[in-house]
Amino acid sequence: MAAETTWVQDYYKEVQKDEREEILEKGLEEDGNTPENELRKKLWDIRYGKRKGFTDAADHFIGGLMELSFYNTQKHVSLKPKAVAKTIKMIEDDWGLPVLEAGGELEQEIFYWEFYNMMKLYISLCLHDRTYSSVLMGMGKMKKTSLHQKIAKDVHGLAYKVPQLLQIEDRLALFTKAATDAYFATFKKAESRHYLEARIAGQEE
Repeated sequence: MAAETTWVQDYYKEVQKDEREEILEKGLEEDGNTPENELRKKLWDIRYGKRKGFTDAADHFIGGLMELSFYNTQKHVSLKPKAVAKTIKMIEDDWGLPVLEAGGELEQEIFYWEFYNMMKLYISLCLHDRTYSSVLMGMGKMKKTSLHQKIAKDVHGLAYKVPQLLQIEDRLALFTKAATDAYFATFKKAESRHYLEARIAGQEE
């Protein structure tokens, strides 16, 4: 994305919906309906568009991530084919996977950056949520090292363990790469990076 205009960089750096919408609208005015921008608009509708049963503030990409999170956080989950198929269908719908899988290099690039943005938002929420960073039931605060370890464990679970568990790791390979890159872009110190690197290498459970 190095050759992209500044607004595109800002668009993927920003994690708040309203601010992203404003950046996108201004970018469309500047550059027009290029193939890249047409796909960005389509992804905007997939991620934030109105759907029956959801509020206007819904982020469907985060919704798909929460489907993965259920399998990551629950000790006893059903792996019956019907239950797994239902989960996969929800992720397909929330993330627009058919659009990605029917496309080519352009779709790979634009979806990568949207997944990256989603995971930057997820990591930011983890870093600043008092309940997530509490020691026990909202009381006390984790040390920074413990919090980073917890985030690394969850990113690894979401991007590696659960896709393997559901046998969709090939379909979610782009998400896995984006999630990994988002973690390393957030945590630049060697110690924090090691928490995820070790899990990827199978050195921690």
